[in-house]
Amino acid sequence: EWMTAEENADRISDEDAAKIMEEVNSADRESEGSADESKSRFFLFRWCGGLMKELKMVFNHVVKSGRPDKTGRKTPGDLGQFKLLFKRAALQRVRSPWGTVLNIILMIIAGSIIPSLVPEDANLYVGIPTGINSTNEGQDAYLRQNVSPIDEIPGILLNVYFFLLIVSCLSVNIFGPERVVFFRETAAGQHVTSYWAAKTLETLLWLPVFTCAFVVLGYSSPAWLIQSLAVYWTFLFLTLVGFYGFGMLASILVGAGSAALLALVFGIIVIVGFSGSVNAYGDLNSGGQKFSNFWFLFWATQGLSSEEYSQYEDRFNVTRLNEQTPDKQSSAFGLGEQSVGAGQGMGFDLSSSKARNIGICALTAYAWFIIVLYALKTKDHRRHR
Repeated sequence: EWMTAEENADRISDEDAAKIMEEVNSADRESEGSADESKSRFFLFRWCGGLMKELKMVFNHVVKSGRPDKTGRKTPGDLGQFKLLFKRAALQRVRSPWGTVLNIILMIIAGSIIPSLVPEDANLYVGIPTGINSTNEGQDAYLRQNVSPIDEIPGILLNVYFFLLIVSCLSVNIFGPERVVFFRETAAGQHVTSYWAAKTLETLLWLPVFTCAFVVLGYSSPAWLIQSLAVYWTFLFLTLVGFYGFGMLASILVGAGSAALLALVFGIIVIVGFSGSVNAYGDLNSGGQKFSNFWFLFWATQGLSSEEYSQYEDRFNVTRLNEQTPDKQSSAFGLGEQSVGAGQGMGFDLSSSKARNIGICALTAYAWFIIVLYALKTKDHRRHR
């Protein structure tokens, strides 16, 4: 404006003014170019810095440590994760209640089927009358002609176990549907113990409800077990705990698709082979008896049978009939297979206290949840990252 003003026209020529303006415009263009270049450099350095930071995190996670707890990212501790995972498990059951409702309905149906098939006038146990002297040949001959010992208690328990096992196959849905999610979250920092504890505790809170549903109709049948309801319920609850351990372990090993079949087949093998309700415990050698002691089903059978036998002690010599296993019959009567009830007894340890049977049954049943934890911890989580 100064150079183009009229009062200054005589101070500078038009050529000089044009030259000066050209130099000014050139300087403005250079300054704008420098500013654009500075902005480009700034954004480039910022992007490179973020990229290096991300590469460093990936390096620490995958190469340097290989474990999510060394990446520098802060995650809740075991207790904090347990609380969050337990709330999530509880919300899952609340938001999808039909699975729980179906489980309760199936338990009620299964628990009422067996007692309804037993006639009201049926005798589940007929033993050797008390006061009969086993060394008296005349009394023994009378017993052989007039007494037919009956012990249906182990057979009743066998059917109870089968129905409990069938319904318990629903336990494969505890870990099975979340198998892939569990691997992914564990690789991202989830603690295995917290996850296992949350799912296990949430499940155990419902098992007493399922057990009550199983006994609510069946136990009131006239021709059924006459022992205490509390003892009957306790052993069934512990049996259910063990069966749920079967299902949870199967779902971890093979996934939910074929886990139910695996749990069912494995449960049948255990029931038939080691429960003591099919093959007499007294017939086994010392090695077989010791191996049976590792299974919760054996202690449940021995506890339930002993408690039921005790209801007949005032009328029958339950100890004598229980000892009538083939390997003991000669020493028991001295008359071999012609002895009354020979070969029919199961050979349980009736001297084992109620507390001992319940305690060992609980330990061997809950041990399957520890095996489930071990299976979760030993799974290869890294290949799911």
